[in-house]
Formats: sequence, structure tokens, C-alpha cells
Amino acid sequence: MQLIDIHTHSASGSSERNELVSYFHRSYIPETDLFSIGVHPWHAEKGPTKNLIDELYPKAYKAFAIGECGLDRASTSNWNKQVDVFKAQINLSEKLQKPLIIHAVKAYPDIIALYKIHKPTQAWILHGFRGNQQIMRQCSEHGIYLSYGAILMRGIKSMEETFRNTPDELLFLETDESSSDIDDIYNQGARIKGISKEKLADIIQTNFKSIQAK
Repeated sequence: MQLIDIHTHSASGSSERNELVSYFHRSYIPETDLFSIGVHPWHAEKGPTKNLIDELYPKAYKAFAIGECGLDRASTSNWNKQVDVFKAQINLSEKLQKPLIIHAVKAYPDIIALYKIHKPTQAWILHGFRGNQQIMRQCSEHGIYLSYGAILMRGIKSMEETFRNTPDELLFLETDESSSDIDDIYNQGARIKGISKEKLADIIQTNFKSIQAK
């Protein structure tokens, strides 16, 4: 049984791990050579947007997905530049026909608004999702995937309820930079959903195949 970890910064199993540039963020699918790479919103001001995307392109071409990229209102990085760089990566995602892994801090409404504007054909995955029920429903209405991580291990009842009500077909799990084991996160997710770990693994494997097929 494979437990897919859609977003981790552990490089185990990836042959591409040595190509990381300081202002790119890379994540991995453990035990595979699949990786994602993108310009993180914290680093949106590292250069002109065109230069960043031109440098990202050959690396992204070999990647499974673009990201993590996105918007972060808690960052000191200029907001307008964040938006500009994120939009450029949305366009790159569409051009290369690759999913988008999204970092969002205090920016869920902004992400949803951009989804409505761009009407992407590729999958959008909000990683490390911590939104409430309302945000979860708004994302679900637009087919935006939600990836939950170590937040599920904290026993936060409102978060558990949001996770429980997230549509199965839009669900992923991840470890990100946490010390939690993906097996523990699957066990906790299965408990919250009231299903077996095997069933949850099947759901996420199906979702993973779905985003690859878009």
C-alpha cells in the first residue's frame, strides 16, 4: 500500500534534488523521482518576473508540478510582486500542463478570486490547508484540491470537522516540513473520516492519478 505524500521537503528518493536554486522551493513525492518546483512568494522580489520564470522553465519542464508558489500576506515580500509572480506561474502551469501546488497564508480569498479569473484546466492543490468550513466549501465548489498535514495531529475539533467534510475526490495528505510521519497522518485522517487507512490511501491514489491525467 503506497501512502502518497503530496508535499514534503525531504529529498529522499529524488534524483533531481541537487538542482535547487535558493529562491526556488522544491518538494517531493517520497520513494519516487517526482518533484515540484516553483518560486515561493517569499522570494518573489529576487528578480524581474520574466527572469524568474525563464530560469524556472527548464527545471519546471522536468517536474511533476509547479510550486510551491502562491500568496502570503504575512510575508514582507511586496504583495503586487507576489501576485505578478504567482500569475506567471499559473500561466506556466497551463502551458506545461502541470498541476500547481499553492502556498497560501491569509490569502485564500485571493487564491479563489484568481482561480475564477484564470479558469485553469490544470489541478490546483492548496498545500498545508488550514482554512475553515466556509473556505473549504468555496474551494470545493471550484474543484480546488486541499492537502492537509500535521495540523490533523493537534486534535483541533473545528479542523477535524473541516477535514471530515472535505470531498474525498479533492483530498490529499502531506508532511511538508513537519516531523510527523506520513503513516501517522494517514492513521489520523482515517480516524477522522471514519474509514480504514487502506480506503483513505485508495482515495488519495485515485486523486493523484486524476491530477496527472488533466
